[in-house]
Amino acid sequence: QTYQKDEGNAARLTFQDMLYADETMAEAVTAARQMADSRSNVLITGESGVGKEIMAQAIHNASPFANGPFVAINCGAIAEQLLESELFGYDEGAFTGALKKGKIGLIELANNGTLFLDEIGDAPLSIQQKLLRVIQEKKVTRVAGRQPINVNVRIIAATNQDLMALAAEKKFRLDLYYRLNVLSVRIPPLRQRKKDIPVLFQAFLSRQLASAGLSAGRLTAAQAAELCRYDWPGNIRELQNCVEYAMNVCEKNCHLLETRHLPGYITDPRPEPPLEVVRAEGPAPEGGAAETGLKLAKGAIERYLILEALHEAG
Repeated sequence: QTYQKDEGNAARLTFQDMLYADETMAEAVTAARQMADSRSNVLITGESGVGKEIMAQAIHNASPFANGPFVAINCGAIAEQLLESELFGYDEGAFTGALKKGKIGLIELANNGTLFLDEIGDAPLSIQQKLLRVIQEKKVTRVAGRQPINVNVRIIAATNQDLMALAAEKKFRLDLYYRLNVLSVRIPPLRQRKKDIPVLFQAFLSRQLASAGLSAGRLTAAQAAELCRYDWPGNIRELQNCVEYAMNVCEKNCHLLETRHLPGYITDPRPEPPLEVVRAEGPAPEGGAAETGLKLAKGAIERYLILEALHEAG
């Protein structure tokens, strides 16, 4: 059975909606455009907040499955028992509280479309095994069901984790990794595509002001440089939050943000505290190792204090 896409199972964003100016991001988008033409599974990797679902929607909308549904689920946000019934569905009497007529799973809902598995690295091993069978056999069996159901689904998975490292720790199935990683695209973090920071900031600012009926002024070169000095560990999500913060603290009817409107941790970054510390727990290393460790820690603290003093002196 085919389930046509509706508002809840549709990808709204396309490659044309993606804003970027940096060459590293342009390379990722170019690779993704080429992958979109295929019917093979795709693995999208990147840190939290870089826009992995946006990329997944864009790939779907440029793919042979564009007229079908786009069904997304976060594998790390749902308990294992619920995740199984959400993905695979269930038949009548599957468990206490189950619907009388059973329930269609998300894999069935994604038939002739795309299933987006966000945070696939958090999927329990039991779910991984069942997903592998779906990919291999192109059939899904509901919980408590007996009759396999044919499905034609392209899977796009995303993760901010190193799946190979998880596989080495026996936390992720290596065979599933290879089934998902037929095609792969890595989205670089903002600190590796600095040219995108002012472009995205300006776009988010214009959108916020437009919603208030105002027009946005352009960022100055000094403001752009200030934004680019910060590493944005939260990536695009943090950048959006920064714009929202600035809009809330700037004066009423303000259409041109100033540096003072940005969060203090961006405009006045403090030196990082020393990371080379000696752990107190456990027995001390034998020989002179303990003394060497103390010297390293002392040196790190001294460097930190020097940086702090320089920062205070301007």
